[in-house]
Amino acid sequence: MNCTASTTARCVWGKSLYWNVLGLWQNIQDALSLYSRDHHAPLDGIGVDTWGVDFALLDRDGRLLGNPHHYRDPRTDGVMDEIFAQLPKPELYARTGLQFMQINTLYQLYSMKNSVQFGGLEWPRPARHAFGGALLGS
Repeated sequence: MNCTASTTARCVWGKSLYWNVLGLWQNIQDALSLYSRDHHAPLDGIGVDTWGVDFALLDRDGRLLGNPHHYRDPRTDGVMDEIFAQLPKPELYARTGLQFMQINTLYQLYSMKNSVQFGGLEWPRPARHAFGGALLGS
């Protein structure tokens, strides 16, 4: 996997584009350590923001099952047309209300429907839960 620095959020492996989730987690840990070192007051809160289209696959115990793909990963190339062949655009829009953008989670999930990584899993949790759950202990 090609990640040029620990602060690089994206990594390339072959033709796939992934989030550097371990690097991002390390950055969170480092920031919390810096806060603890520099401030002698309790931390009142922490916020974790996400783009909202990516997700992490977690097992029932909350363990990461693989490095999350980046929303610009090419695995969704052509997926929209595959879905539209099964479900017309007006019906899909009526059901989801989503813009027709290749980066949307729907197309990412569809691209994974036959993958070994996705087989037999329950509905994926959004990426914010992958970090938030670990930070909150849930």
